[in-house]
Amino acid sequence: MKRTIRWLSGLLMIIILLACVPAVGAIDAAPETKANNVMLISMNTGAAIYEKNAKEQIYPASTTKLMTMAVAIDLIEDLEKTIIFDKTASYADLVIGSSNMGLKDGEEVKLNDLMYGIAISSANEGTNALAIHLCGSIEAFVAKMNEQAKAWGMKNTHFVNTHGLTDENHYTTAADMAILAKRVFADERLLPYLSASSYTLPATNMNPSRVLITTNQLIRMNSGNYYKYAQAGKTGSTSAAGYNLISTAKYKGMEYLCIAMNASYTENATNPIFADSTALYRWAFANFGVQTLLTETTSVCEIEVALCAKSDYVMLVPAQKIEAVVADDVDVASFERVIKAEELAYAPIAVGDVLGSVTLVKDGVEYGTVDLVASTALERSAILYYLHLIKTFFSNIIVRIISVVIILAIIAYIIFMIWQNKNRRRRRIARRIRF
Repeated sequence: MKRTIRWLSGLLMIIILLACVPAVGAIDAAPETKANNVMLISMNTGAAIYEKNAKEQIYPASTTKLMTMAVAIDLIEDLEKTIIFDKTASYADLVIGSSNMGLKDGEEVKLNDLMYGIAISSANEGTNALAIHLCGSIEAFVAKMNEQAKAWGMKNTHFVNTHGLTDENHYTTAADMAILAKRVFADERLLPYLSASSYTLPATNMNPSRVLITTNQLIRMNSGNYYKYAQAGKTGSTSAAGYNLISTAKYKGMEYLCIAMNASYTENATNPIFADSTALYRWAFANFGVQTLLTETTSVCEIEVALCAKSDYVMLVPAQKIEAVVADDVDVASFERVIKAEELAYAPIAVGDVLGSVTLVKDGVEYGTVDLVASTALERSAILYYLHLIKTFFSNIIVRIISVVIILAIIAYIIFMIWQNKNRRRRRIARRIRF
């Protein structure tokens, strides 16, 4: 009896211990953020790995300038071109004290310097000056911003200005800003501006040389919020929009886009948006990684083969492996394989011949597509090949019609000859009787 009690006690202890041990490979919970509207997206796969109120309508503040720069870069023919700054026109819809790069009326400034001022100092007068130069008016430029938003599928976004100062008709969502940011941060023409921690404006006719310091503390050393894996970003803040930061970070081949928006705004209070973004990046890098989802030796499917005497099928394998950023605890077998392959292949077939493709999909997200190739070589049978040619020749509708006509002609000729021979015999018999 005592032995049974000891055995049951030991078993109970083991069960309790196992219950306390976390599941192997389970990922940690995402960190809490003070940003109310958030998206974290893998730039490697395009998949969102974290969302929070991503489709809720919000004000974009100066993250608007990502669209301003995206439209401008396609319109600018020469970044070294100099324009004359018109303060009256450029300050028409600005409020006193809003972010600027210190341009003076009549100052000569290059378009390249304006782009740096917009990205680094979030220069509102710079966005308007750029718009007026490129489109003749702020309104015409904003119309192009909205056209671009529509073309890119930003269905819940509308712009009324180039800079992002609050207007009830100037709105977006974190999900829409993710669409915009993916394009902007992938544009090699724009990345130098958005990744610069500082920029020295050359002396102009009205200003001495001066240094612009980025508002994005993630890429600014000694800022207190510096994050060494951060690559680029754009900030924005107003009392209505709250604190906002759209940024990217990269580590060991993994790159993420973080949309952190609408954190409560208090004048002179600590901006929480940088800590939010860093926490999300650290969580992603710690719990997600590059995994091989498909190898070159994986047998994906087999297809039927004709004209080969040794085998009537060939196995298809990936031309190269598929790697993607996924959660550390993901089951590779859970990915759906969407296969597109030939229904029938004809010998000869060489190793590596492309006969289809396979796409890996999980939860509606595509993680990669590769060609499917033959894993073995198959020779063509000469007998089967010639029989195939004959069959193919006679399967042609025109050939069939001609063949039928010829056969009918031969039959008609035979009938005619039989009829003619009968007539000849009748005539011979008739002559014999007559004589």
